[in-house]
Amino acid sequence: MKYQFTYKKRLFWKTVVVVGHKYESAQDAMTLFKEDGGLETIPFWSKCSLKLERDWVLAVKTNLEKESGVDVKLNL
Repeated sequence: MKYQFTYKKRLFWKTVVVVGHKYESAQDAMTLFKEDGGLETIPFWSKCSLKLERDWVLAVKTNLEKESGVDVKLNL
């Protein structure tokens, strides 16, 4: 499942379509897993802002339902 990962570093917002993301605390870096199999690493993640929208919530919901076999209710 893909979703939009929108972040701001300094002045400008950037949106990347991803299939996952992971924070690496030891390096203070966010790794984005792109739909085409590529990776993007954002260094100094603690200095960034993040916006995850409804599509991310739905991706997490679908994943939870698939793993647990239970219908997850949302109040969106």
